[in-house]
Amino acid sequence: MARRKFDKQFKNSAVKLILEEGYSVKEVSQELEVHANSLYRWVQEVEEYGESAFPGNGTALADAQHKIKLLEKENRYLQEELELLKKFSKIAIQIYNNQLFGICLFFHKAFSRPIRVCPTNNKLSKFY
Repeated sequence: MARRKFDKQFKNSAVKLILEEGYSVKEVSQELEVHANSLYRWVQEVEEYGESAFPGNGTALADAQHKIKLLEKENRYLQEELELLKKFSKIAIQIYNNQLFGICLFFHKAFSRPIRVCPTNNKLSKFY
């Protein structure tokens, strides 16, 4: 037996019978031939999401869960990217420090004066 699908109007009408007309879930379930658990879920979605409940063919809950999964996937990707950048920066610093071992003169743009790197602690200092 194929799974039954209900449109937004049908779901809203069933929920309206329960919330506004005062019918019990059991009565509406028997009259519309819909499982009571579906009605409870529909009522919960209307109470939680209001007018935005039952968008498109899916449910608001399914859409929210899908969005959460997409955001979690993007978060994992960004965390992996950050880890790669951290590793790269460590390697780049090591390469940079190895190239600057000893005295290295270069021109400082801001002061237009030569700068040197101290061979013992690899710190920059002005060269006068």
